[in-house]
Amino acid sequence: MHEADFRPNQKLTLSSRQTLYLAGARVFLVSNLAPLGCLPTVRNLSPDASCNVQVNLAIAGVNAALKSALAQLRGALPGVTILELDLFAVLATPLNVPGVTNFGQACCGAGGPANTAIFCAFPGFTLCSNPENYFFFDGLHGTTQVAAAVANEVINGNSFVAPSNLYQTLVAPKLGGK
Repeated sequence: MHEADFRPNQKLTLSSRQTLYLAGARVFLVSNLAPLGCLPTVRNLSPDASCNVQVNLAIAGVNAALKSALAQLRGALPGVTILELDLFAVLATPLNVPGVTNFGQACCGAGGPANTAIFCAFPGFTLCSNPENYFFFDGLHGTTQVAAAVANEVINGNSFVAPSNLYQTLVAPKLGGK
């Protein structure tokens, strides 16, 4: 991947990381894109609420380019640690979130197979009585339980964050590796 392969806003993001590095930052947490074709808002466009494969293939291509760019950045910035959160995998194989049983519909919204034909807070929307059982709160956002599970993964997990989690990277070395 060469700099010419990036759009201006992508160059800005990489250049921002380099600026932060020059200011002394050495640890970065970077997330790839989630499979946007599986968001309830997109899935609602399908009669059977299935994921949009074409959208997810495009996202996979962007994520591959990001991974390549991060590898280049690691090589260009001595002593840098870049932790990668794989949000694509989080949604492709949902986190084990205790109590979450509904992965296909939004808690807030109305209509259509994924409950997002009417957006949350628009006239006619409904709010589920048990948001703790839903993966998605609305057509775009996970519930509080999902956010907490992703945060726990970033801090303590090893399934969706690599090469190590925040605890292993920032805390354990100060405690003598514990």
